[in-house]
Amino acid sequence: MNPRRKYFGFSFIPEAHFPATVIIVALAVFGLYAFLSISNYQTALKQELAVHEAALDRSAIEVGTFFEGRFALLRELADVSAAELSNKEELDKEIDAFLQRNQEFEKIRISDSQGQDITVRSRFFTAGKEDLGDARGSEGFEKGRRGESFVGTVYVDANAIPSTEFSFPIISEGNTVIGVMLADLDLRRVWDAVSQIPAGEKGRVYVVDNKGNLAAHPDRQFALTTANLTSRPPVKEIQDVLKSGLLKKSEGEYINEKDDLVYALAKSLPFGWGIIIEEPKSDFFRSSTAILQLNGAVVAIIALLIFFLFLGSRSFLAVFRELDEERNTKEEIITNLSDGLIHISREGRILLTNRRALDLLFLKKDPTSAKFNRDTPDLPTMGLLGPILFPDNAPDGIFSDIKPTREFNFNEPQEIHLEVDTIPIQGGREIILLVRDVTRERVLSRLKTEFISIAAHQLRTPLSAVKWTLRVILDGDAGKISTAQREYLESTYDVNERMIKLVNDLLNVSRIEEGRFEYQFREEDILAMIETAAWPYKELAGKKGISMLLEKPKAPLPLVVLDKDRFQMIIQNLLENAISYTPAGGIIKIALAEEQGEIGISVSDTGIGIPMSDQKRLFGKFYRSEGAVKMNPHGSGLGLFIARNIVLRHGGTISVKSEVGKGTTFHFTVPKAGPSKKRRAETAAPKEFIREF
Repeated sequence: MNPRRKYFGFSFIPEAHFPATVIIVALAVFGLYAFLSISNYQTALKQELAVHEAALDRSAIEVGTFFEGRFALLRELADVSAAELSNKEELDKEIDAFLQRNQEFEKIRISDSQGQDITVRSRFFTAGKEDLGDARGSEGFEKGRRGESFVGTVYVDANAIPSTEFSFPIISEGNTVIGVMLADLDLRRVWDAVSQIPAGEKGRVYVVDNKGNLAAHPDRQFALTTANLTSRPPVKEIQDVLKSGLLKKSEGEYINEKDDLVYALAKSLPFGWGIIIEEPKSDFFRSSTAILQLNGAVVAIIALLIFFLFLGSRSFLAVFRELDEERNTKEEIITNLSDGLIHISREGRILLTNRRALDLLFLKKDPTSAKFNRDTPDLPTMGLLGPILFPDNAPDGIFSDIKPTREFNFNEPQEIHLEVDTIPIQGGREIILLVRDVTRERVLSRLKTEFISIAAHQLRTPLSAVKWTLRVILDGDAGKISTAQREYLESTYDVNERMIKLVNDLLNVSRIEEGRFEYQFREEDILAMIETAAWPYKELAGKKGISMLLEKPKAPLPLVVLDKDRFQMIIQNLLENAISYTPAGGIIKIALAEEQGEIGISVSDTGIGIPMSDQKRLFGKFYRSEGAVKMNPHGSGLGLFIARNIVLRHGGTISVKSEVGKGTTFHFTVPKAGPSKKRRAETAAPKEFIREF
């Protein structure tokens, strides 16, 4: 019997000494695990803080966005006021209109550069000369006179409405401060915002002003107290830092107003206020506490295992051999994956690649352990790796704009289409890229689209000829026909019309996928357009015994930037569906409303409805639900696909709500100002647009 055996590559350990050696190694592992347990515990603590910091950052953005929006509104009013400062009557009209549009503002007061009030306007009372005064000495006025914007402290008025004061400089064309605008802002919108921000099962988010006074809190009764919370360590630290003009985060624990021990993170906001997220300490550190308890249990188990290892070292070795084989198996699986795999750190270091990734990206050498950034000299020579790590829509790298899936199309060194899935790991510090070759699918899709386009073009001419021939016969221009002949010919005419519509839909789909579905955006009267598009369908609905209603908005709608012909196609497709799938006696209603910079349009019916399982696929090409096929077997399943594309090109959204047996409502929006420049530019970028779907 050989006294020495090779274990994990080592052949210098005598078999007689192996059990003792295993125990020594086990004790070393035990010590290492204890060290790693502490490290894992610390990592869990950091991750818990990172999760809460992320929630705090999201909350700060939401609250900050609200205040920035109010500053933007005041900036616009200040620009108008600068021109009308010497014309009090026009100035009052502008302010009254502003207060009517933006009802979170309660009062606007404008003073000249010396502090003398020019006008005071309020939504709650009519201000007279006796309400004019001298603003000098107030913190808001002095800040505004120095050309700075300012948010004051919170207060609760006699109507139990929480408010604060904004100040904003009025600057002349010569860049001189000629006045100061002081505005009282209703903070109930901020209350609503913090009430809806998720912060764990028992956590809460609240806001304090620049003096540490409570400005917004999910508990509204507590918020009305405007209690000063500078005794809470995170709030006090934020206040101290703000005095030095810095922005910072802080953390700490305290007993809150409910006598609960909580742990909190606080962050200062750019305008001098602070936002805090608090959660019971036991919940805040739940994961790390669980890890600590788990590690304690594991340490006990390891100690027990060491004892059993001493009793059965040979079985212990067998387990390790199995684990070693399993590790090698996993490495072999990764190496031979049919998809390319790249593991990369946030710093740009390649941690792992497999053989398939090297082939797909035309890499001449393995880049593992190399570190890349935008300016790396070797990047252009690394095959297709550079465009993958630094795509055009994320020039600072994929970490700056993580998307679940991106598609890359290359013509050099050969035509290849790659689909790259991005999987963040390690809290976003690292990512795994899965690279798939989808060249065959994309080529087949392109060939299919080209075939549909060619076939549709070839079909449209003979179908049109058949249509006009049938029309000549039906109109009697070719001679008198019998009643039976007319019935057959009219049936044939209807079938031909459906074929022409199908061909037109196929052509539209082909143009959409090839980026040739052109748009001409102009200002249009959207109500008049809807009435024009809906008028022919009113008669069709009447023949089926269906009522069709148009619910007009109470206030006149502004002109909207859109493509008239394409927009009417949306209305026509939705009305055709509503009429097709609504039985006699039903109702179809079209409604319009103005919705925060957009126009919302809904088309609802009392038809057969759409099952929930079908709704997710409803806007796909050629898809029709089982109920729709039974009621109208002649549909193509392309109308909603075309309608959705047109809505998206206009920068809007479309959705459906439906209940089987009760009806369906399609709701879509279009921005009043029309699609953004980026959305308009997509008409020239069909590949990018196709990837959106």
